[in-house]
Amino acid sequence: METKHISDVPELMKQWNWQKNAEMGIVPENISIASKKKVFWKCHICGGEWETAPQYRKRNGCPYCANFKALPGFNDLQTLFPDIAAEWDMQKNNSLRPQNVTKGSGKKVWWICPKGHSYDMPIICRVEGQKCPYCNNRRVLFGFNDLETLNPAISQTWHPILNNGLTPKEVTPGSKKQVWWKCEKGHEWSESVVQRCRSKGCPVCQNRRIIKGINDLATLRPELKMEWDNEKNVRSPEEYSCGSRAVVWWKCKKGHRWKAAISDRNRGNSCPKCAEERRVSFPEKAVLYYVEKVFTDVKANYKPEWLGLQELDIYIPEYKIAIEYDGIYGHSKLSGNKRDEKKNIICQENSIILIRVREPGCMQLNTDSINYIMESPKDIEKAIQFVLQKLNELTNVNTLEIQSDINILRDSTEIYSLIEYTEKENSLKNKAPEIAALWHPVRNGTLLPESVSVASSKKVWWYGKCGHEWQGSVAYEVLSGKCPYCTGKRILKGFNDLASQRPEIAQQWDYRKNVEHKPENVTVGSGKSVWWICEKGHEWKAAICSRTRKDKKCGCPICSNHKLLTGYNDVRSNEELLKNWDYERNEVSPKNVCIGTAKQFYWKCHECGYQWKDKVISQRSGKGCPCCNKKKRVKAVQKTYIRKAGGSLAELYPQLLSEWDWDANNDLNPYEIVPGYGKHIWWNCSVCGNKWKATGIMRTRRNSTGCPVCARKKQAKSRQKTFLQSGVKTLNQTNPELVVEWNYEKNGDLNPEFITAGSGKSVWWKCKNCGYEWQAEVVERVRGRRKCKRCKNNTELKKD
Repeated sequence: METKHISDVPELMKQWNWQKNAEMGIVPENISIASKKKVFWKCHICGGEWETAPQYRKRNGCPYCANFKALPGFNDLQTLFPDIAAEWDMQKNNSLRPQNVTKGSGKKVWWICPKGHSYDMPIICRVEGQKCPYCNNRRVLFGFNDLETLNPAISQTWHPILNNGLTPKEVTPGSKKQVWWKCEKGHEWSESVVQRCRSKGCPVCQNRRIIKGINDLATLRPELKMEWDNEKNVRSPEEYSCGSRAVVWWKCKKGHRWKAAISDRNRGNSCPKCAEERRVSFPEKAVLYYVEKVFTDVKANYKPEWLGLQELDIYIPEYKIAIEYDGIYGHSKLSGNKRDEKKNIICQENSIILIRVREPGCMQLNTDSINYIMESPKDIEKAIQFVLQKLNELTNVNTLEIQSDINILRDSTEIYSLIEYTEKENSLKNKAPEIAALWHPVRNGTLLPESVSVASSKKVWWYGKCGHEWQGSVAYEVLSGKCPYCTGKRILKGFNDLASQRPEIAQQWDYRKNVEHKPENVTVGSGKSVWWICEKGHEWKAAICSRTRKDKKCGCPICSNHKLLTGYNDVRSNEELLKNWDYERNEVSPKNVCIGTAKQFYWKCHECGYQWKDKVISQRSGKGCPCCNKKKRVKAVQKTYIRKAGGSLAELYPQLLSEWDWDANNDLNPYEIVPGYGKHIWWNCSVCGNKWKATGIMRTRRNSTGCPVCARKKQAKSRQKTFLQSGVKTLNQTNPELVVEWNYEKNGDLNPEFITAGSGKSVWWKCKNCGYEWQAEVVERVRGRRKCKRCKNNTELKKD
């Protein structure tokens, strides 16, 4: 195999030190790349020179570029980090200088910080950001950062025996070392130095560590020990401090159970159930307790008439000042805020000064009142000081002595006595004796009406005069006051259930769809909607009370045509309705309309074609076409009239039948009307063929003239006969020249043979020359006036 030399590798040739190797008589062509002989090299990047055998150059490059060696001015500490090199301890590091080391060196050297502290630390640690360990409190330097120097007060609690000779001079305040401590009262405990410096002192004195008989809950708050629920709590009250945040179970003297933090109970929070029932909070009564120490006439839960249903927590009548305590429970929502603002306005209208203490979380008020917003529920003592200070300003009564002597923990027993007094005042026996009379004498055990608030939500047993027993809340019974079985509010089988009281309706119960209910499990007056099925198999849903009430019973809506079932009770299935259905004007199909609906639709009579709008239910009842109905009614009336008159027109006056115009009278029949028929009837004269209108009365009276044309002719002949007999001359005799222009067509029966020359009657004339027709009085024509206008005008034109 052929040997490979350095001259064959371009990368090695770049770093070949020609000058020094030439002085030694070494050439690259004679040196194998696997040779163990040391030769000189020079980096073509940084210019650094070094000596090593070619066999070690396979993986290693320039030691200066790789920071394995220091090259002054290139990668030494002095060049790259002059600020760190400035803290170099020239004395303790002997001849070693910053120019001789790299930034990544792990060598430990000595340093001097700006404050003069001398310490040793690897170079790389300084480059990575670590500074003086004394200044950073990672090393102890007596007189500078030791516990005894910086915190002599805590050093005094250093245990002199249990720390194995370790002293406060040898630890910093930030040390995590666990050591022993001893307080002034002799309490011993183990705690790290840093926790000791952060804590407030002895954990026993601060109630952070429990010692039975000294600072446990049972020792300091025996009244809370009485409400400790030993059944549900695994640990005893002797194992907890008063300020513990542990959530445990409690049980009040009324048997209510609830969970609450021990610290909350220590601050005065009591049973929430009792608080809800009595509607009085411990903080409210705490304010009352200290106000009563200053003022003699103070009213609690005052309810004046002008405030309506609301009340004032505390009221001082002498100065017209009211005090309200607003807890977050009832005053954090909009409804509570509106109620508070309304109370402010009413108080202002009645000249009442209102002071409000509001817990954090209550909404901001927009009306005027003196408000104190608590930073936390623990600030009750500060809130009481604020109230007393305001009372001092408003009344000039000295409250400073009471302000300086407020201690809720000390006075909690007396404050609780105020709450107990309020409970007795608001008890069921005191407020609602008539309801208390229903209290079950046996089933409530030792619980009595005088121990329960009138507004309590607690469920108890009751015994009514009817003999029924039931269980219900006190507040509900106060409002109701009646037996729930007798009023149908609850089910009692055999007494008010549907199956026993209305079996006929229970037979229609749909057991398939009513899976959750049965007729024996619902009251007869229940408002619950359930499914029913009738004898014909129709299914529907309806409230039970709608089926059982006496005033308005409700059966199957399909059978009663209140609900549509196509093919059963739609209009299309009813032939009588369908034949009058107006398909053109109705936009809905008859198959989609129930025959029992009260909606109006369009109808068209299949007999007469008359169109009208009416309800379906009216048409189903047989109302039919109003036009045909009218005709039927008229005929019925006519028959009655005919019977009373003794016969019809045709029967009593058969001679008039020959002149009855059957074509013009349409459906009017002489056999269906009375002789005294008052409407006009068409007649056709059998003599002259004249057609005219006349009522039945006119044709049947004694002096009836009959055909008016024939009557005029008769009249004319009579007059002519009279004229002839009297010797009076007529127009044709006196003025025959005018008779030539008489218009026989338009004048009809009027004849010049029966008119005298002095007649003032206006008649028609026709010019014998031009044929022009006009009207003029006879006497005017006789006098030579009112001649033909056309001929007169033509004559005048010719003259011109």
